[in-house]
Amino acid sequence: MPQVDLRSVAGQFGPSFDPVLGAARSFWCTRTSGRAEGVDAPHILVELLTQDIRVSLRSLSVAGSLSVATGARIVAVVGSEPQWEARVWTGYDAATLRDLALAYGAVDVVDLRRVLPQVIHGRDRLDVDGAQVPLADAPALDRAHLAQILDATGARIRGVPRMTDTMRADEAHARLTDYSTAGTRIWEALIAHTAPIAFVTSHVDYAQWAPASIAAGRSGVPTVHVQSTGGLKAYWGIDPADREDGYRQELTRSLGAFFEDELWSRRESLRPAAELVAWRARRNLGAPSWWRSDGEDDEVAYLTAGERLAVRQWAADRLGLPAGRPVVVVFNHAVSDALGGNKEIFDSLADWFEQTADFAAAHPEVTWLLLDHPKQHLYDTTGFFEGVAERLGHHAHLRFAPSSTLTKNELWSLADLVVTVRGSVSSEFPAYGIPAVQAGWTEWSHCGFTMRADDRAQYWQVLADAAAALVRGDDLITDDQVERARLWMWFYRSGSDVSTGLVPHWEQGIGERLHRQLTIAMNCVEGDADALFTTVARWWSHPRPALLRASIDDVAASMRTVARRPDYRLLTSFDEPPESLADGERIETDSDPRLALLTGWRRSAGMVARAGKSNATLGVRLSPSGGSRTLTFTARIDATSEQWWSPEHPAEYGGSTRTLLLCVGGRPRGRFTLRPDTPADEAVVRLAPSDIGPSGLVVLDIAADPASVLPDPLLGVRIDLIQVDA
Repeated sequence: MPQVDLRSVAGQFGPSFDPVLGAARSFWCTRTSGRAEGVDAPHILVELLTQDIRVSLRSLSVAGSLSVATGARIVAVVGSEPQWEARVWTGYDAATLRDLALAYGAVDVVDLRRVLPQVIHGRDRLDVDGAQVPLADAPALDRAHLAQILDATGARIRGVPRMTDTMRADEAHARLTDYSTAGTRIWEALIAHTAPIAFVTSHVDYAQWAPASIAAGRSGVPTVHVQSTGGLKAYWGIDPADREDGYRQELTRSLGAFFEDELWSRRESLRPAAELVAWRARRNLGAPSWWRSDGEDDEVAYLTAGERLAVRQWAADRLGLPAGRPVVVVFNHAVSDALGGNKEIFDSLADWFEQTADFAAAHPEVTWLLLDHPKQHLYDTTGFFEGVAERLGHHAHLRFAPSSTLTKNELWSLADLVVTVRGSVSSEFPAYGIPAVQAGWTEWSHCGFTMRADDRAQYWQVLADAAAALVRGDDLITDDQVERARLWMWFYRSGSDVSTGLVPHWEQGIGERLHRQLTIAMNCVEGDADALFTTVARWWSHPRPALLRASIDDVAASMRTVARRPDYRLLTSFDEPPESLADGERIETDSDPRLALLTGWRRSAGMVARAGKSNATLGVRLSPSGGSRTLTFTARIDATSEQWWSPEHPAEYGGSTRTLLLCVGGRPRGRFTLRPDTPADEAVVRLAPSDIGPSGLVVLDIAADPASVLPDPLLGVRIDLIQVDA
């Protein structure tokens, strides 16, 4: 049977990757080779155990630039643990990653796939950079600590919320234990005998990575943790050898101190940058973002508290929730992901979610909306979320829902409080005035903008107090906390994100486009003063908890100060006040500020919008004091409409007529009848002053007529204009 080509399976390499290797050899080897030789020479240890080529490019770029700054030699490690590779890294290609490491100037590459079985069967030495490195008889890592790491690894490989005694006793876990014990001995030997000046890694959790950062901390070696997002992002820290806190807890403390001393103290100077990032993030321009579901559905279209209430009424009606009751949103985690990675006050993420759901069931004074993780299927094979929903779903004040069924507009309008352990929602929602509770620590948990609980008693008290405060109508977040959250958002998305052509942006994806961009960067641009080298060299000489795009002083000095808005919640300094559509005026483009696309629409040039789902909702901004109005919508079917619709339902299309309803408050107010042979049709909606409301934002649903025989009559339909008349 022929071998499966992992390059084609992964979709990352292929023929277009060969020029990358050639360009890397020309660019990097001239910078990173020719150093002092031997195991006693200074080294940089870099692991390439992640299947995504974008991660390896980040790790090698950091290692290479550190080599340029220090003269240290690079030793790379490849080769995934067998069960991890079979269940999680299904496209891992150790051979290509070895070639890539050598092209970046590595003087040696240790292949764990080859070495691990040998160590399990008695090998006691490694060949590293021309030297024999002895292995200890047993790991120095505490046995209980290793068992905890193995539990987290086993849960992730199996996709289960927690390990059981039966799982720990089976053959698969025994093999994992053997490989992980051998791997720990290898990492300890590599770090002890190559004496690296830095350990560059993509992860600090699980049995493939955690023992390495622990061993590095024991030797006082800094761990550089590259991030899987943005341009080039990396954290710098040391796993403390004198206590059990671990790398992530130490990083949390150092980031909190850095935020207070160097960012919050300069908040007046950094405010313009933070406001700009907050403005972009609300429209989902840039990454990372927890909510990246479906194009324009990722935007927040409303601007003011009044408009939020109008959207909230629509969202509550759609979900069947009482609009007048406070809503607490609980975000389930990827339940098998990095268990125990930071300080967590429950034994597992599953325990946290189950017990929080039980708490919610006992507190009917508010509505609880409990959402699954957007990538739940990648981390759970047991139906955990569905099981909790089945057990507690009969409570009228609880609603369990897949997160993919809610748009950003719906979720943000409904949420009065968000609850998580370490989810990024606790860093994003407070930036727009929505308070967050954290049951544990994250990178940002010590920056002062969330309600952090450090033990279970405190957590239950925080939740109870918050629910009572919401019922009273109290404000659970201050303007200072909103500003802190925006400042963190700037730091995470911009200040600690280095832009360099040598590391293509994460959103570039994988494949031929990435290969071409990287080849051009290394072949055609002289990189001596590239941001990669200058920022990493500055980082090495003046370590900070994160790699910085520029010095904070330089960033602060370049900004003009702006005053903080009095309505410091949804609006930013870059928002214009909402405009109203006056009588006789019309909306003809998707960029019209009097239009709010709420869900189900795609922006298209030369029109208001094109429907991308079976139901689509938009808002029109009118003056709330203008009396009764008439809205006239003009829609049609064009060639693109047919292209969108007919490939999915070719038999049913056949030039059929599409009948659509325009609804306000869930009630039909107008009707389209669209035919392929008719240029356009108009639907008229008459609005009473009570339909418009105090904010002026009128929310309209466009949906299929229930009598329609077509599966998706709205899909692809375009709205050409909207006109208002007295």
